[in-house]
Amino acid sequence: MPFEKIASASKRKTRPIKGIPKLYDLCINSVVTHLERYPANVFGIVNEYEWESILKLRYRKTKPLKGKGGIDGNGRFHPAVTDKFMLDVEEQNPHLQQSKCADLYVWKDCVNYKFKTGGVSRPKGLLYPYPFLVGLLEDGILALNDCLNEGDNKKVMASALNAIETISESPMDLNLLKSSGIGKKVRKFLVKSTKIDFLDEPYVYSSGKDIRKTPRTTLEATLQSWKDIAAECGVKMKPGEKNDSTTKVSPATSYLSTAKKCHSWRTLYLTLKVHDEDRRSRQGEKMRERRRRLDTVRPKIVKVSSASYKQDKILNRQSFGSGFSQSRTNTSIASSGSDKIRQLRMEAKVTSTRRQPPQPSPAATKARSGFGAAVAFAAVSKTVTRTRKTGLPAVKTIALAGGKRINIPDAKGASGNVRKRLKMLKKGNLSFRR
Repeated sequence: MPFEKIASASKRKTRPIKGIPKLYDLCINSVVTHLERYPANVFGIVNEYEWESILKLRYRKTKPLKGKGGIDGNGRFHPAVTDKFMLDVEEQNPHLQQSKCADLYVWKDCVNYKFKTGGVSRPKGLLYPYPFLVGLLEDGILALNDCLNEGDNKKVMASALNAIETISESPMDLNLLKSSGIGKKVRKFLVKSTKIDFLDEPYVYSSGKDIRKTPRTTLEATLQSWKDIAAECGVKMKPGEKNDSTTKVSPATSYLSTAKKCHSWRTLYLTLKVHDEDRRSRQGEKMRERRRRLDTVRPKIVKVSSASYKQDKILNRQSFGSGFSQSRTNTSIASSGSDKIRQLRMEAKVTSTRRQPPQPSPAATKARSGFGAAVAFAAVSKTVTRTRKTGLPAVKTIALAGGKRINIPDAKGASGNVRKRLKMLKKGNLSFRR
């Protein structure tokens, strides 16, 4: 009995207390908060399970509360972990390179952040990893089949429209057509979906292109492009299925052979990085070739013709009237250096006068009555006589005792009261109240 009591007491002590986090959770939170501050080699002691738990918590903490768009469609604009840090960690710790959680939560966002969809750095053939692309096509066919069975359901209709957009924008080549069999499945759907009404209504896709096209016409155009790809590869087509017009096959088919080697978002990132570096180097070579060609095949000035009559008229270099022929002959004969400099100065003077702001008219510069005068005129209905302020009266300087001076109005233009005060000042009386 005493042994059993001790065992039960030890069990009670080891039970977790509510409200107090575990030491493991505290350590994980601290690592997640300062994740990119740690050197990459310290994660060698972390196994794959712990590394995935760190990345999942980091993804949850950096996830926006609400929003749309971004690199994941939910408002995220930056990956949870930068690509530079992930490359360093996986390079120094090879056992973390096979993490599927890192591929889904980090590398997918890194690809969408670094290489924008629809941009030059991300061709259509390298939109998705190859297994992911095949899975998207299979999910799209399932959504179309659900639309045939339950066409009135709004969710099924929305998923069908998204599937049509995904199928029409996905790259395709002959091998993918044969392995997935998507061409036959899309053709069967078009035959059976003649009674579905929403397929014949215009639909605005997320890309913003082909606004006037209906989902049915989009699928038909996609199926026809697949037939053209098969015909270009040597497959014998029926007379009605071959397109008579000369259509160019999309260059995305050339990238699908490279995309087949990308089985994860990590390998797709590395492939796109190499592709972007090659593209920049080729662009630099093209610019250098253009500069070299411009230096060697630069157009040279062979003949210089004199200014025409219209050009002289624009530059105001001719005097019209009696001296018309004489001025024209003078401008044509002028060939010395001083005459050329004089002509250049005259042209500069003309252009400078054109660039000056227009001078206001005299009517606009006239003084106008103020706002208060206009209001008074409107209220009294009388003409307002404006009184201008006269200039200041003439000032005379008078020397006082102690070397002081004072400026006072001149007595000639002053009134009688001012004259009396000036006389008192001269006599030395400073008090004017006597």
